[in-house]
Amino acid sequence: MSKIRIIAEIGINHNGCLKDAKTLIDQAIDSGVWGIKFQYRSLKGFFNPEISDIGGEIVNDALKKNSISSDQIVELCNYIKTRSNLSCGISFFREKDLNDFEDHSNFDFYKVPSSELLNKPLVRCLSLTGKPIFISLGMHCEKEIESAIDFINSLGVEWIPFHCISNYPLEMHNSKLGYLKTIKKKYKEIVGYSSHDRLWENCIIAMSFGAKYIERHITLSKKAKGLDHSSSSSFKEFKKLVEIGESFNLITQNYDERFVNQGELLNRKSLGGSFYTNKNIRSGDILSKEMLSYRSPKLGIDYANIEKYIGKSLVKDIPANSAILPDFFDNKNIKLTHDEVRYCNEHSISIPARPHDLDELYNQLPLDNIEFHLSYGDLLSEFNFERILPNKRYSIHLPDYTGPDSLIDILDSRDKLSKVIIRQAELWSSKISELTNHNVPIITSIPYTKLESKEVFYEKLRDFIEIKKSKNFLYLPQWLPKYGWYFGGSVSINLFNDLDDLDFILEHKIDICMDTSHLLMSAHALSYKAVEVLDKVVDRIKHIHISEAIGVDNEGLIFGKGSEESHQIISNALNIDVVKVIEVWDSHLNNFKIAKDAIRELNKIYA
Repeated sequence: MSKIRIIAEIGINHNGCLKDAKTLIDQAIDSGVWGIKFQYRSLKGFFNPEISDIGGEIVNDALKKNSISSDQIVELCNYIKTRSNLSCGISFFREKDLNDFEDHSNFDFYKVPSSELLNKPLVRCLSLTGKPIFISLGMHCEKEIESAIDFINSLGVEWIPFHCISNYPLEMHNSKLGYLKTIKKKYKEIVGYSSHDRLWENCIIAMSFGAKYIERHITLSKKAKGLDHSSSSSFKEFKKLVEIGESFNLITQNYDERFVNQGELLNRKSLGGSFYTNKNIRSGDILSKEMLSYRSPKLGIDYANIEKYIGKSLVKDIPANSAILPDFFDNKNIKLTHDEVRYCNEHSISIPARPHDLDELYNQLPLDNIEFHLSYGDLLSEFNFERILPNKRYSIHLPDYTGPDSLIDILDSRDKLSKVIIRQAELWSSKISELTNHNVPIITSIPYTKLESKEVFYEKLRDFIEIKKSKNFLYLPQWLPKYGWYFGGSVSINLFNDLDDLDFILEHKIDICMDTSHLLMSAHALSYKAVEVLDKVVDRIKHIHISEAIGVDNEGLIFGKGSEESHQIISNALNIDVVKVIEVWDSHLNNFKIAKDAIRELNKIYA
């Protein structure tokens, strides 16, 4: 179990109102919880009317005021199932109350509340359903807990213990979260935490002590009158709790060494510095510190390595304001062999290029396929289309940005910047297509959408692609990572990376660009098998970006450097008869040295 599973308990916070109950369900679903749980008591005979107890009187009055029937609970369960695939559970307090439900197929799990931990008839009755049973350990001492666990173990059912302190609300100093470690060591490795904390953040501490399930009451208002509202959470708090739970195991994962993620590499380049020439330098000149100035961005040699080159002779003329690169001092430029070039062209291997790299790319890598990776500045600048060679095939990667503070949104007709970039990309594609007699795919990322649901989004996307389809170009949205790099930081992406996205893609017959790094990272973050996704969507893949990855944020790795699953993904991807663009980090630098290294490794490992 890679994610912490969050359960929203509705309890009596529906106030006995079916409409409020459905609103709570809607909010729970929208927050992203794993499951929703109800409570049920048949109030007939539940309390002894002959006994006058202050606490019992308060609870009895609250339950009478806020109860709903078994039929209403069934209706609510059906409502959950029509809106989502969430797990649905219920707490019972008496074994006879199970008889009020003719069909128990609505429930995916049951909960034994703290007050009924020692109620053997109830536990035995729940065990006969064959469904998982969560047992809450609140209100009881160790000896009683041992007895209850011995009994449930004897029943041979699937069960999970939940640490609980039954105060409403619970103050942090009373939560005794360290007991979670005792439960894991003494009773069961997988444990949960039933939270009645005044502060929901205490649940994060419970996660750090090993809780794999977090159960907490949901409310429309923490200030509402009633027994449970003050120890419950609002929609916003649940949303935060789910977000933390989804990433908690990734946050706390152990690493033997520190590696630099893609976002840091981007920021290191844009924020860091390297040495630039402060005047024109001729071939044969000896490099001295006086010829250099240290500036951003970091495009060349930095302080860690500059001393290796001071006093060395340059082998080419270098204009002023040029980043100092290692190849300025080395005449060796090992080009690809004939066999390596043939391998690339036989397998439709492509290389990314910016417009200003095009001539160098032609010289260094005589491949049949080239992909333009364009910035918004590139698309808005003049380009000499005479540089397009008619014997090659080109594709275009649409920029993620439309400006320094805006992302592209191809589906928002009101987004003027996006419309300009799209129009320019289509102009480029049409001109290139006319010069080469080949369709030019336009690859686009869709990191977010303003549309309300995925259903609407994928319908709109399908329609957009169909309307835009022409003899000259075809839009191909690409598979995305769960966490993408935008504006110098990591952003959670909720499109084109999960199994439900796969279902929509197949349902609407949307052709895509598969990015192997993104697929590997999404699979790691969202706990699915990357190879299974690749196999299922293979008929819809019309273009591939190919590189390896580790974890959820280390992408664009050269072949042989990625995770164990990378090898199988790359091997399968190479067998798909489409263009495959090598997307390794900084592949264009030093006469495309890294791109050439990547091609050699691809040959060595997969040829």
